[in-house]
Amino acid sequence: MLRSSWALGRRGAAIGSTALAPTPAPRHLAPLDSARGTPDDGADAATEGDMAAIEVRRFDEPDDTWEFGDRGRSEIITVNETMVVRSILHPGWSWLTDIKPHVEGLESCPLHHREYVASGRIRYEVAGTGEAVEAGAGSYLDIQPGHLASVVGDEPAVLVDFDERWPED
Repeated sequence: MLRSSWALGRRGAAIGSTALAPTPAPRHLAPLDSARGTPDDGADAATEGDMAAIEVRRFDEPDDTWEFGDRGRSEIITVNETMVVRSILHPGWSWLTDIKPHVEGLESCPLHHREYVASGRIRYEVAGTGEAVEAGAGSYLDIQPGHLASVVGDEPAVLVDFDERWPED
């Protein structure tokens, strides 16, 4: 397991992932002819040699991990060239106290998040405007750069970010 620190300026270069070895595809059934309800053996039918690719990754075997002391951690995996981050943030965690002191020259988060809240509650505020939103389990958010975040309540917030985008240096 690789470990790095946000404070070291990690900029998200994709780390290789482990794909499952392809297995022979099952014999495909010919599509049904909608008018007759019988197999259509035309050129559209999949061939026995066609294969689907499925890649499986687990957060308990991450490519990288960011630690936030006793306030949480983020586990990073790459799936088909897409970075996915699961963050487990404990009550009291906030961008201002747990990230800002470790990143030079940043007043707010520079990342664009596409995020699913699996459990707990999280609050996002647009830096400088005071506009804020609070989201709980089952919510999906699209969060532009220039925000602050903090855990709300006494339950950890578990967040899954998809297609994490890192700013260019």
